[in-house]
Amino acid sequence: MKVAILIFILFLLSCNSSEKKSNDNKNLLDEDNELVDDSDNCIKFTDFYANGAGNESCPCQNDVDRIKREFSSGSATAEGFVLKIDEIMIREEDNEVIPRGECGKENKCGITFRGYDRSLFKDSLIGKEWVLYLIEGFYGSVYGEYVSRDVQVIRHKDGTLIAASGTGIVNEDGEHEWDDKVWPSKLVPEIKAEQKVLSTCESFCVKFQSGEDGKPLGDWQYDHIIAPPVEITVEGKTPVIVKNGEVIRSEGYEYFVRDSIRVTEEDSDGYILSYGKKYKFDFFIVNTEALK
Repeated sequence: MKVAILIFILFLLSCNSSEKKSNDNKNLLDEDNELVDDSDNCIKFTDFYANGAGNESCPCQNDVDRIKREFSSGSATAEGFVLKIDEIMIREEDNEVIPRGECGKENKCGITFRGYDRSLFKDSLIGKEWVLYLIEGFYGSVYGEYVSRDVQVIRHKDGTLIAASGTGIVNEDGEHEWDDKVWPSKLVPEIKAEQKVLSTCESFCVKFQSGEDGKPLGDWQYDHIIAPPVEITVEGKTPVIVKNGEVIRSEGYEYFVRDSIRVTEEDSDGYILSYGKKYKFDFFIVNTEALK
C-alpha cells in the first residue's frame, strides 16, 4: 500500500510545478467540496490521471499504459551481480516472467519482467549466466519519502546486452559534482535516449492542490508541459522514436517509454517538480534476439 501511494504521488508530481497562483473570486466548490478554478483551461489532476493528456503525436499516457512493460531486480549492484538461471518462473496473476537461480539466500534471486511476451523466455535460458547492474542517484523527496532515479542493465556474462532501463531520467545540468548522475550511463555506452520535441507536440496545463499529507489545500499549482516521445538509439541499429505508453519492436529490440514530460516556455518557473528539473522520462529496452 505504501508503494502504491508513493507511485500515485510521483505520477501526480510528474505533471505539477512549484509555482503557485493566487485564487480569486471565480473559485467555486465542486461536488467533492474541493476548490476548483474556472479562470483558466488547465486540466484538473484527477481528470488528467484518469484520461491522460496531450495529442496523438505527443500523448501523456493514462495510468493503465504505465505498466505495459517493466523489469527490475533486487539483486542488481553497481559492480554487477552474477545470476545463473536454473528456472523460469511464471506468475500469471501478475503477468510476470522471472528468470531466477540459487544465490545463497533463503529465496532465489531473479529478475522480474512484467508485461512481456512469455514466449520470449524459453527453457534454453536455463544454465545461462546473467550479470545484473544498477546505478542509482538521488531524485528528490516526496512527502518525506526518498525517491531515486536509476539505470538497470542486464548482460550475458560474455557482455552481450540483454536489457536496459532508465527511470526518473532528468536533466542533470546544474547539479553539484558530488550528486549521483545516472544518464548517460557508463553501464551501457551503446545506448542513447533523449526526448524528441516535435513541432506537432500539443502543450497543456495541469493543476492541482496539495498539502503535506497529499490532500487538497491552499492555492492551485500549475505546470505548462508537453509530453514528447523519446528517441532511442542502440549502436548499430536504426534509431526509434517511442511515444508515451507505446511499445515498438525493431531490429531485434523491444522499446517502451512512459512518463516523458517537459516544461514549455510558457512555464514561468521552468521546472516540473520542486527540485528544479526541466524534463523527465522512463524507458525500457529488451534485446529479444539475445534471449534466444
